[in-house]
Amino acid sequence: MGKIKKILILLSILAVFATTVIGVLFIDLYPNFLVLDFIEYWSAYNLTLNSINPYNGILMRDFQLIYTESSAPQMMWNPPWIFLIISPMLNFDLLISAKIWLFISLFLFIISSVIYYQILTDDKKILLPILLGLSLSFPIVRCLSIGQLAGFLTFGSSLIFWGLEKNKNWILAFGLLLATLKPHLFYLVFVLILLVKYRRSDLFSLVPSILVFLFALSLCELIYPNMIYYWYDAMRGNQVGNTKTSQWMGGTLVGYLIFLLGPIFSSTILSLKIFIPLITILGVLFYYRNKVIPDWRVLYPSILLLSVMTSPFGWSFDFSVLIITHLVIMIKRPHVFYFVLLLASYPVFFKLLTEEHYSFFYVLLISLFYLIANKEHLSTDYMPENGK
Repeated sequence: MGKIKKILILLSILAVFATTVIGVLFIDLYPNFLVLDFIEYWSAYNLTLNSINPYNGILMRDFQLIYTESSAPQMMWNPPWIFLIISPMLNFDLLISAKIWLFISLFLFIISSVIYYQILTDDKKILLPILLGLSLSFPIVRCLSIGQLAGFLTFGSSLIFWGLEKNKNWILAFGLLLATLKPHLFYLVFVLILLVKYRRSDLFSLVPSILVFLFALSLCELIYPNMIYYWYDAMRGNQVGNTKTSQWMGGTLVGYLIFLLGPIFSSTILSLKIFIPLITILGVLFYYRNKVIPDWRVLYPSILLLSVMTSPFGWSFDFSVLIITHLVIMIKRPHVFYFVLLLASYPVFFKLLTEEHYSFFYVLLISLFYLIANKEHLSTDYMPENGK
């Protein structure tokens, strides 16, 4: 075993151990930080149980004032069928629920990594370097530390990949349902699934996905009446006390362009959120118009990366869903420099947490490494048109 591999294995063990210890200590030492974003889900669920509109900023602020000193409400913008999935974790006191949420999120990240790993490679020698890379991923650490949703989204993404690669339609259906909790991150994935299924004359295989989604909508309306309408109304900007979604500026390409052009062109915010995803969809469809579509093991990481990068909005913790991209890089090119880059991202991100648009450069660097690591397969590893 080479010296570099020994160093990577040692660092992997230390990173996993340190992450576990720090996580346990973090819960007790900094409970307020742990619920920084988690309180939005917990508050929204408690309001929903009492048939109160959780998408009303004033009502959310009044409820959260009991638990936080902030005068601005921490809003949940996810669709209300999210409660069909996460409600068992929210039926406790705030801090207890947050602890349960933390460990379930960590478990989902691990399970997602195992699913990806089992499909992408059978090389057991790189398992520990992979654990190291994931332990050093700032978006994952950020997500876990503030109680964000990305663990569930990442798990959904891994189910989508599993369902597509192994032709497991019901697994795909549940993965797509989880993806609808933040559909803007997966918009290009949805389009490519439709394209591939159409090219294979296999649209019927999406019936389980449609049934699962319709069942979730029906059950949500039955258990939480009117909440779907409240959510839709909030996304249109009609709920009082809320910022308009058209004004959000995150860490994607759209967010960075808005940051650059916003002061000059006041109308760019809404137009760029529509134009960039639209031109991306048209570009991908044009690119594959006469081409055989690659195998899902090549196509899915590439399309997910492009989808997240060009999403109308997205934050640094949302980039946790790119675990599969990290895995591809570490499987193909497990260079020490990549781990150094992951480490170097920490001081940069901690400094720029209040300026999310700069986190676009993180995705840009990951994209560069991905292209270098996977360039030979992006043009050679294809699947036949009939999918066999």
